[in-house]
Amino acid sequence: MRAEGGRGLVRGLAPTLARDVPFSGLYLALYETLKASNPAWLAAASPAASHLLAGLGAGALASLVTHPADVVKTRMQLAGAVTPGVVATVAATYRQAGARGFLVGLGARLVRRTAMAAMAWTVYEKMLATLTLK
Repeated sequence: MRAEGGRGLVRGLAPTLARDVPFSGLYLALYETLKASNPAWLAAASPAASHLLAGLGAGALASLVTHPADVVKTRMQLAGAVTPGVVATVAATYRQAGARGFLVGLGARLVRRTAMAAMAWTVYEKMLATLTLK
């Protein structure tokens, strides 16, 4: 607050929402779609493997689609006290690195998000089955 004021507390909020809201919707829709498209023998033989694979796919695809917003958010947060807006950050990113600039860090994000997604869905589905909620 002392160094940047109230604006420093909300730096990157717009691109964070632009990343997280679509990510959550895509993540859920993709998980359900991928889970339903797993072969019946896999779901019967190993429900955990079926959930793990669907979670991996959902996390990877949702991360890939929403990663450019993550790049913009990170660049805005790293800009310091003189934070450019979303449009200026997008323009600067493109000017400096072209379309590839929006893919910086994608590998690390894919590893983190896909692992988290796979584990979260596997545990979630196991808890539902254990508690007989489904």
